[in-house]
Amino acid sequence: MQNLLILVFLLPISLIAQKASLDLSLIKKYEYSHDLELSDWGPYSKKYNGISHITNKEKGYRFDLSLAVGFFHRSKMIIPDVIQERDYFVWDVDPSLKYLGYNYQLEWKDKVTCDVVFSEIDKNKRLISITYSNNTVSRQDVVYNLLASINYPIKQVKKEKKPVLPVKVELPNYGTWIDGMDYKTLNYAHPRYDDNLIYNAFSKGEIYGSGMVNSRALGASFAKDKGDKVTYDLNHVVNKDEIVFRYKTKGNTVVRLDARGIIDGELTFEPTSDFGIKRVKINPSKRHVSELILTSKGNEVFILDGFALVPDTTYDELKFVQEKFQPIPILENGPVHNSKIIKYNNTDLFYGILWEGAEHYQVEIHSDGLENLPAYNNRNIDVSSHFENNRGHFTDILVYGIEVMPFSKKELNGLVCVGTKAEVTEQLQSFSENKKVYNNHKNDLYKALHSNTLDSEYDFAMNRMKSVMANNLVFPIICDNEYIKHYTPGRRWNSLYTWDVGMIGIGMLEMDLNKSINILNTYTFPAEAPNAFVHHGTPAPTQIYQYLEIWNKTNNKTFLKHFYPRLKKYYQFLAGTYGSSITRMPSNLIKTWDYFYNSAGWDDYPPQRWVEHHDPENLIAPAISSTHVIRSAKILKGAAIELGLSKDIKMYDSDIRAVSAALQKYSWDEPSGYFSYVKHNKAGDVTGILRSKDGNNMNMGMDGASPIIAGACNDKQRDVIIDKLLDKNRLWTKLGISVDKKAPFFNTNAYDNETVWISHQWFFWKTLLDLGYGQEAWDLANTALKVFSDETNRTYHCWEHYTQESLLGSGWHQFSGLNAPLVNWYAAYFKPGSIYAGFDFWIKSTHMENDFSGAEISFKLEDLHRSKNKDFLVSLNKNYSYVVYLNGKEINHKRITETALLISVPSIDKNNTIRILKRG
Repeated sequence: MQNLLILVFLLPISLIAQKASLDLSLIKKYEYSHDLELSDWGPYSKKYNGISHITNKEKGYRFDLSLAVGFFHRSKMIIPDVIQERDYFVWDVDPSLKYLGYNYQLEWKDKVTCDVVFSEIDKNKRLISITYSNNTVSRQDVVYNLLASINYPIKQVKKEKKPVLPVKVELPNYGTWIDGMDYKTLNYAHPRYDDNLIYNAFSKGEIYGSGMVNSRALGASFAKDKGDKVTYDLNHVVNKDEIVFRYKTKGNTVVRLDARGIIDGELTFEPTSDFGIKRVKINPSKRHVSELILTSKGNEVFILDGFALVPDTTYDELKFVQEKFQPIPILENGPVHNSKIIKYNNTDLFYGILWEGAEHYQVEIHSDGLENLPAYNNRNIDVSSHFENNRGHFTDILVYGIEVMPFSKKELNGLVCVGTKAEVTEQLQSFSENKKVYNNHKNDLYKALHSNTLDSEYDFAMNRMKSVMANNLVFPIICDNEYIKHYTPGRRWNSLYTWDVGMIGIGMLEMDLNKSINILNTYTFPAEAPNAFVHHGTPAPTQIYQYLEIWNKTNNKTFLKHFYPRLKKYYQFLAGTYGSSITRMPSNLIKTWDYFYNSAGWDDYPPQRWVEHHDPENLIAPAISSTHVIRSAKILKGAAIELGLSKDIKMYDSDIRAVSAALQKYSWDEPSGYFSYVKHNKAGDVTGILRSKDGNNMNMGMDGASPIIAGACNDKQRDVIIDKLLDKNRLWTKLGISVDKKAPFFNTNAYDNETVWISHQWFFWKTLLDLGYGQEAWDLANTALKVFSDETNRTYHCWEHYTQESLLGSGWHQFSGLNAPLVNWYAAYFKPGSIYAGFDFWIKSTHMENDFSGAEISFKLEDLHRSKNKDFLVSLNKNYSYVVYLNGKEINHKRITETALLISVPSIDKNNTIRILKRG
């Protein structure tokens, strides 16, 4: 046997690197952008699902074409509202957005349906395919509505949503505009806690909205305090005779600023209810000066939109033109039957629409919503105009006279295109002769989308999950002074969302590696940028966990090196050592309440809810924030070791020791067997742990167990917490891990932590693998997969979370954010070629046979003290049996599923190599 083993390792093995296709050029391309590498065509609407086109990226304008389906002369009309539960379902969506497929259930379940597909033809046009299926004994008379509209960025102003429309500067010859936010430096007299973490990726001092050049200006209480100072660099500006300020005051008091540089002396700005102008002559002797410094005298809030530098003789040519809200288009008949050409005033582009159907009628809907669409579709199809309000407009092409016979299908096609008028005309004219080619391409896209479907009972549900994740996109989102395309946990939250989108990035690894890296880029800043990271909502550092997952999948040092300084800064802010951060308490415990009320994405977790209402000074520290800092330090330490950054390694080690010691000293509660919320006084001294009135530790739940994720427990604590995690009478429910059932505040009707959320299961799943509980990790993942699959099969929806008693899905119905790890579990246990491990694995290289019948994996282990053995998963070709070697010695393994091998390795401090060979 020994000679045979030597022979095996002497023979060459045809192992080929199975790296996902990583496009390194995208890293450079988006170094200073937060946008996504996606087409201008996509499901970007914040109102009604369908196909959108970005008509002006710089201003954030978007064209939408939605499709509503119903019965003729009936009030049943399915409007694909993205923020309400309707009878349409995200069905087949390709992450590249070349194929967008939706299912409308006119009669539940699958009796009368309509499948709508928008498929790519080229960069200027999309094919529309509408297929009705009648699985009843009766003829069905059906209609559809093509609904076209233009949409603008929206901002909530005094409970009303209003479009954000910029002001355009028209400059005279040799004139220059300096935006108020284009400063060189901005220093507040009293530094603010969020100077390096401005919410929603705004810049320091930035305000955003209509009526301003570029829709932003310097404000945010600038000039309220004496000594607030802003500096502008005027290099490369010539012909400076006069400076013209565009400004606004907030009160009735004159604002006084001290000016130095190109102009000197006190400037007075008269009160104004709207933006006003102040002209200041420039002394000829100062024309060469390339700086302007404005310092507040400290009497009133002041908004500086910016200033123009112009020659004396041309001031009258300086204009500020407000962009207007113009949602009503110019419409004309297209060059062929059943076609229209649409032109909106806020874009140079023309749009073309073509449709098929026996009869049609055009209706102009003057409204910002389609709530009453079924009413006039019901019988009044001769109404050419329908007015509700002047806040929006839809062009409705109502197509009717469509008959679908019993147990049959009917397909209709259409086209939406964009370009110059001549280009749109040509595209509409050529549709008929090219329709067959377009449909063949659509079919090819569908086959490609389903080419990697796995052989699992969870396939149907997981295809829906992946499609929902790919479809949950919006444009525009304002981020770091740029309108971007953005993945969202659900269209209800059409905003940035740090914690959720990090989880989406982890899930997207199994769908499109480059989009996962794009998502990571969205939430990070270059090292030289002041903001630590893009912050909205819970500041749980899922991007750092995503960084580890991408590294373990790619082992690409270019990726590792590029994102390291970004994530180091992110980490340091959370650890309390970067910029304006006030997260670290004198006890060395971490709290993030000053930046958001939610510590880890659990809205009504009992102690968190208590702190929200009873700790206005933010003097109580949870365990989870310290947990995330410790685990993040360990992840980034692994990167620092790989990159040879010895100074950084010492920093991480120091933080790990300090925060871990604080948890042990102050947070562990022996009687309850949980870590605690820790109270402090105003001086920062620890005063005890947070207990309920009856003396119970209030942290009897996932937060109290969380230090096990970071490896911050001693052996006794680890065993106590593991016992609770796996106890079906304590933390382990029928659906997964939640609040301790024996906690006095346990409540099965609560929103968050008494229901079960997939995201929290993921952290404990990784930890179970680290601690050698691979079978239990499978039980946890499989429970979540089954619950999700059962509910998706039953309802066709992808639910936000799940109730313990009924086992039903609840919350948002087209949710992807915190459910994204389902995609990773699906891959880990059913997708050949997948390799998954816990947090303690640093995978250095991976090679996989082309047919997934063998693998070689080199790795290093961390946190060796946590357990004697650590488990990981390798999924291979189900048609073979395997032998596994660790560092040349055969070891046992367990087959968890037909494809997934569970491999247990001893916790040893060395570079390890696993080699897996098929038998025979």
